Amino acid sequence: MVRSKEETESVGQRGLDIYKSVIASQLSDDDSGRYVAIDVNTGEWEIDDTRESTEIVKARVPDAYVFLLRHIDIATGYFGGALRGLLKQKEFLE
Repeated sequence: MVRSKEETESVGQRGLDIYKSVIASQLSDDDSGRYVAIDVNTGEWEIDDTRESTEIVKARVPDAYVFLLRHIDIATGYFGGALRGLLKQKEFLE
């Protein structure tokens, strides 16, 4: 499926909002580097050492719109792929 830049940024922003407000506080240093998959429509999420976290969320929510990130990337303020530049590090850390 081809997504527009605006749609990708919207999903990214929703995923980051859920991550910051709900998930990040539940993770520990031991989770650093693990993959976090978030259904941006329901808030369902899963963490795993592999990208299989996406499939776990999709098994629970078949119509999931999944946003995937690595916990270490967010913790250190780095963003990759389509999200590069979506948020400045300062905005994320505020």
